[in-house]
Amino acid sequence: MIDWATSVVAMGRVQQLAREGKQLPPNAAVDESGQPTTDPTKAKYLIPFGAHKGYGLALMNEIVGAFIGGSLPTLRNRWTKLATTREPAPSFFQVWKPEA
Repeated sequence: MIDWATSVVAMGRVQQLAREGKQLPPNAAVDESGQPTTDPTKAKYLIPFGAHKGYGLALMNEIVGAFIGGSLPTLRNRWTKLATTREPAPSFFQVWKPEA
C-alpha cells in the first residue's frame, strides 16, 4: 500500500505552514478564484504533483507492469473453458520493505 498526497504538498502541510506563518512553495496551490498563491491561509485547491513524486510513481508502475505484462484481463484470458465458468484474474502482489 502506498499512501502519499497526489498534490505538490499535502493539505496537512498547508495547515502546518499556516500555523507557522510560512509560505507555500510556488505552484503548489490556488486561491478561491483559481489564482496561484503561496499564502497557506488563502490556499483553497491544491495543484497535482509531478517532479520526484511523479517520477517515483511512474517508475513503480513500469516495474510492476514489467512483472505482470504477460497477463490478460479475465474476459480475454487464455483459458479454453466456457465463458460461463468463473476463473480468477491474474494477480500480482508485491511487498516493499523500505529498511532493506
